[in-house]
Amino acid sequence: MCSSDLVLADMVDLATRDAADAEWEALLARSARDSVEQEPIEVAEMRARAALRAGRPDVARAALEQALRLSARIPNLLEARVRALLPQA
Repeated sequence: MCSSDLVLADMVDLATRDAADAEWEALLARSARDSVEQEPIEVAEMRARAALRAGRPDVARAALEQALRLSARIPNLLEARVRALLPQA
């Protein structure tokens, strides 16, 4: 697998278990370096969704804000979906 695919595979792993904040931070850093196209936005969004499921709205809001900052500079189709999730955080 290429490095961007590994980021996505690790994202799924973290999203399907109770991953530590440090694991998410490391993945977000890898995504900033290795991901392509809109993938960094997806990783931040998935971090937010995992935080919401864990009952951590403060972490979710921070991740959604990061996703929106990325959306402002990366062409994507995800911004509306990220914005729609904000009221839950």
